[in-house]
Amino acid sequence: MAECVISAIVDTDDGYALVPACVVHTCFAPCPHDGEPACPAPLHMFGHQDRAEAIRVWRLRTRGQRPLVIHDEHRIPDPYDHVMEDETHPCPCGAEIIPAGGGDG
Repeated sequence: MAECVISAIVDTDDGYALVPACVVHTCFAPCPHDGEPACPAPLHMFGHQDRAEAIRVWRLRTRGQRPLVIHDEHRIPDPYDHVMEDETHPCPCGAEIIPAGGGDG
């Protein structure tokens, strides 16, 4: 079962205000889902200098409790050309997929 991690997110329904939310359960804070399974949707990372930095941010934001997709923005510079679904729809950038609980950084 997953533990909540509260972080600031942009609420596009509220004029792009920063609001607290659980990034693990994808729920506004206070999250009522602490101890329940994490959201299975992967967190997608763009714009990081290297793999280690992407993993560091992922661990900070989710404690590794959700999958991570690291897109290679050097192969496809425009984020709109990347596939955002999941590992069943591979991204043409050759994105690396790290399962929840995985990673070595």
